[in-house]
Order: sequence, then structure tokens, then C-alpha cells
Amino acid sequence: MDGSVPADNPFVDTPGALPEIWTIGHRDPQGVAFRPETGAMWEVEHGPLGGDELNLLTPGRNYGWPIVSKGGNYLDVTGFHSVPSKDGIEEPIHFWPMSIAPSNIVFYSGKRFPEWRGNALISGLVGLRLTRVAFDGNTVTEVETVVDGLGRIRDVHEGPDGSIYLAITGGEVAPSPILRLDPAD
Repeated sequence: MDGSVPADNPFVDTPGALPEIWTIGHRDPQGVAFRPETGAMWEVEHGPLGGDELNLLTPGRNYGWPIVSKGGNYLDVTGFHSVPSKDGIEEPIHFWPMSIAPSNIVFYSGKRFPEWRGNALISGLVGLRLTRVAFDGNTVTEVETVVDGLGRIRDVHEGPDGSIYLAITGGEVAPSPILRLDPAD
């Protein structure tokens, strides 16, 4: 890769569009990860007053913001009026009605938590949680809070040995630590 715009980018030949654009209609993307089994790009983003999203990104598609959102309006000061869906706009694969404020996403592929292989791990700033999302294909089959109440989980990563690491701020733990999750015996 040399940093140039690929010739097959979806908006390369669209007059007035920046050729670097891959998708549109995102409110506040926080994490992007490629799913190892498929190579597909997934993204988590903040919604307004709830409506945080997990999206499977497809080139050239519109993900709705500011026209469509599953979230609410902040006391009508923004001029935004929530419309839950609209033809021609991609639906999120999953959304949270109450905000988790996602901060990153990884797809677990390690050996330390074999039952989580292929699952998404999503760190959250609100609710102080790590969320695990299981799939059947691209359909969400399970959403589970794995870690709760430690502080704002700023980041989640998988280490080379399959350990899961969390960067945390706030909460009861000071100074802000990096925590390693270990399987329960």
C-alpha cells in the first residue's frame, strides 16, 4: 500500500465526493475491526441519547446519520428528530437503546477463552462494561456483559497469548490501569 486512493473505492467517480470515502452516515465512529473469518469490516459508533450501533460496513452504503437513528433527541436543542429507519439506509446489525458509549471493538481469535472465538468484544464508557457479542453468520445471537463497573473501559485488545487487555479510567481503581482478563478456573 502506498497511501493512494484505490481505484475501486465506491465514490471515486462520484462528482463532488471525496474519493477516499468508503461509507457515509456515521455519527461518531469509535472502533473498527476486521472479522478474521470473513475479512469484513465492522464498526461501533455512538448514537444520540442511546442508539449506539454495531455496523457491518459495506462500501458505498449510507448508515443514516443525521437522517436515521435509533437514539433519542437531546431536549430538541440539536434540531435532530429521530427516525428509526428509512428505505435506502443500512440498518445496524445491533443497537443499544440505552447507551454503552462504545470505545473499541475486536474480534476474539485466541485460545485462552475458546468459547469466545469469533465473538466481538466491545469496550464501553457508559455502564463501565465490556460487552461480548456472538454471531451466527452476520446475525447477533447473544449479547452479554462480561465485565461491569470497573470504570470507563477506554480500549480492549487481544494479546499474542490470547489474553484480553482492558484500558480503564475512573471508577474505584486509581491510577488508571491496564487490566488482563483471565479465564475462571
